[in-house]
Amino acid sequence: MQKTKRAKGSKRRQPPRSRGSRHPATLSNGWTLEAREGPPLSENVVQASLPELLAAFESVPTEIDWDWAQGRVLPVLPRARPQPAGSAEPIQAVMSGGITVQFGIDIGPAFMSVSAELLRQWAKGVADLAATAIVNLHARAASIEPGDLYHGSLSGIATTWLQSGRSVASTLVLAPLELTRLLGPEPQLLVAPMRDLLIAFPGETEVELAMWLHAEIAAEDPNCLPLAAFRLENGGVSMVPLIPELALDLPFLSFGAPLS
Repeated sequence: MQKTKRAKGSKRRQPPRSRGSRHPATLSNGWTLEAREGPPLSENVVQASLPELLAAFESVPTEIDWDWAQGRVLPVLPRARPQPAGSAEPIQAVMSGGITVQFGIDIGPAFMSVSAELLRQWAKGVADLAATAIVNLHARAASIEPGDLYHGSLSGIATTWLQSGRSVASTLVLAPLELTRLLGPEPQLLVAPMRDLLIAFPGETEVELAMWLHAEIAAEDPNCLPLAAFRLENGGVSMVPLIPELALDLPFLSFGAPLS
């Protein structure tokens, strides 16, 4: 995948995410939703149509119990853009390597955020939720093969791209053994600009280049994941310190102490 690099030091601002037309709908499961059109997407970004999204939400039971949600819960990297209006605040946790995540219920073309209210209804703790999400992540990751990778280059530097088709590419940073199986034992520098996109560079690549590519892609995504770089090395993943002056108008993914 050949791209032309923007001059160092230049910045690309996030496109405004204005509110478009409203589409209220009452679904057969009793839910009432209001979808809002966002601004036009780049030709490089594809998202589900409104009928596809409505059909996915219609498949959700009126009462979301743990038995239904358990096999669908996954860790997700937080989005940089605000949650849709009226959405409950998602549960957040810090996982292995100090990586901050939220949790979503995968309904196909979208994630439903797991809120504190849902967790109370399920009588589960954050540690229970995190453990279940990681089990589901590994189950999906196990079906990804090296043949699913795309190999390209950027400014003469080798790149490896993964869109998993399983909604887990970005959170494979929580599954370092799976990443090592796919990418090999050599050190890698990783960025995850979209929920189902992970890009790997050789370990010696300048972080600035990886950050620039992340910002270029994330700015075109409705979720827009915050800036973060990860190092895959010796069977583990760690977050790479980023340079504040290279923030490229995106927030950084927060770093903290993992769940004990």
